[in-house]
Amino acid sequence: MLDADEAVERSQPRSIDSSLAAANFEMGEYLHRGGDHAAPVEHWKSAHSLQPNNWTYKRQAWNLEAPDSVRTVDAYGSGWLDDVRAQGAESYFPPLRP
Repeated sequence: MLDADEAVERSQPRSIDSSLAAANFEMGEYLHRGGDHAAPVEHWKSAHSLQPNNWTYKRQAWNLEAPDSVRTVDAYGSGWLDDVRAQGAESYFPPLRP
């Protein structure tokens, strides 16, 4: 477990794009929890565009649209398998820091 000083040292500031991606992702989550299936799509697409290497944002959107598929999800124009092949499996998790 990290102590407070180590946690702050490892923290990294967010860029504007990263902050906007987080806001769009959360708005999509809010709309989805409210029962609207279509409204989150544009917010999640924005999150994907603003932070294309964020696998969490992509997995959530793909899974809610096509839970049994790793192939291209029409609403997003990409899918898990597409992106792993394009970006490389090594980008799926950030490197671990001791």
